[in-house]
Order: sequence, then structure tokens, then C-alpha cells
Amino acid sequence: MMMHELLQKLIELHKSDVEDYDSLLEKMQAFNDFLESKSDQLPIETYVDKLKEFTLFRNDCFRILQQRSLQSTEIKKQLMAKTGRDFQIEDFKPYLAQKDFSLISDLSQKLPQKMKRVLELDELIISKLNSELENVREELNRLQKAQKLKHIYRSKELIDARFIDKTK
Repeated sequence: MMMHELLQKLIELHKSDVEDYDSLLEKMQAFNDFLESKSDQLPIETYVDKLKEFTLFRNDCFRILQQRSLQSTEIKKQLMAKTGRDFQIEDFKPYLAQKDFSLISDLSQKLPQKMKRVLELDELIISKLNSELENVREELNRLQKAQKLKHIYRSKELIDARFIDKTK
């Protein structure tokens, strides 16, 4: 492929990445808001459904972004082979129209910012989920202890009441 075609393909990949990061950030923020709301007052099924829906979307998004990242890396390798230097956006200014060069420069700045925000939100959500999981474990432990106590004080079989008359 020619240099211009490779750069156009890279621009398209970066555009798609930015769009996917935006939709991922939107879903992550919505799920984070859900976790901060009174989600503990909802039925457990609702909570589990929301978690499954979010996890599937997140994993699918990450898989697509990872595939695109591999494609971008391959294109960058081809571009570096053509220039004989490390990949620097500035090196490709002569090969692109001003509009396209501005676009790829802008996208190259936005992507790391969006990636950073996704990682920050991901850490926040994971810590909240771990906290919820710990709360569930504590509640389960408390219920199991209460159940054990119930069994200890409850006799296994009912015994008929007897009265022994010691006056005879």
C-alpha cells in the first residue's frame, strides 16, 4: 500500500477507536452511576442483569479495541519501514492534506486521554464491585452463623414431655 493509503486507513481506525471509547465511557459512567445509586435496594436479579449486560458490553468493546490496536500497530510498522524512522505524526505531514493531518493529530491526542479515562473508571467500578462482593460475603457469613446457632439449640427429634413423680 502507498503511504497515503496507509495513513487514511490509520485515520479510519483511530476514528472508530474514539467512537468506541466514547460509547464505552458512556456505558461505564452509567454503570458507575447505577452502583452509586440505591442499587442495594433493588432485587438481586436486577443487579445481576445490569452487571451481566455491562460486562458483556465492556468485554466486547475491549476485544474490538484490541483487534483495532493490532491493526494500527501493523500499519505503523509499515509506515516506519517506509520512512526508516520511529513513528511520529509530524513525519507524515507532507503526505496528507492539511485537513487530514489535523484530524490524525487530533485523534492521536484524544485516544490516550480516552484510554486513561476508561482505565480510571474501570478501576473505580472494580473497587465498588469488590466492596459489594465483600458486603455480600459478610452478610452470607452472618446468615450461616445464625443458621448454625438455630441448629445447635433445636433438638433433632421431638421428645415427649414426661413427669416423674418422686413422691411414690
